[in-house]
Amino acid sequence: MSQKRQILFISGTPGVGKSTICKELEKFNFVHLDVGKLVKDKKLYLKYDEKTDSFVVSMKRMKKSVEKIIRKTKVNMTVDWIHSYELASLVRSTKRIIVLRCEPLILYKRTLKKYGVRKTKENVLSEFLNQISHEAHVMFRSNVIEIDTSNMSAEKIALLIVEDKYKPGEKIDWMKKYLKERSKLNRLFKIVER
Repeated sequence: MSQKRQILFISGTPGVGKSTICKELEKFNFVHLDVGKLVKDKKLYLKYDEKTDSFVVSMKRMKKSVEKIIRKTKVNMTVDWIHSYELASLVRSTKRIIVLRCEPLILYKRTLKKYGVRKTKENVLSEFLNQISHEAHVMFRSNVIEIDTSNMSAEKIALLIVEDKYKPGEKIDWMKKYLKERSKLNRLFKIVER
């Protein structure tokens, strides 16, 4: 009996490890679709917004392109994009939406050199406020799996994903955690206020 192919939609704030985890999943025979790269390579954007330092994506063209790739690909696949859960509706039998999370203070250190101060602050606040996680849970409720990448290797995370060791529906709440650990909350506020 052949096993049905898996399509994993990997979401998360920039810097949490989406591409790294997807590359690790390639070792388990998953094809990696990097939607951000696809958007740039195929020019699936309306314009470049210098203020936000990002492309304004043509959702219609991008979804059409992703849907075509998913249809043509007959093997296990990861779809890697900040808001990949928005693309999960393209597949009827979506089993898992994976939202990668990272403790905000760790995310700040990880991303500062790559994104600069302003963009890093935006991403850290988004992660702290559970923005992407919340949106994914609103759309897919119990099919969402949150994984904390803060202190775990990409290899271990990929293995746990393949072995299906995560429970859907469990939420990571940085705000709640930081309210209990005031020193972390104070450090985060200092970063954001700079």
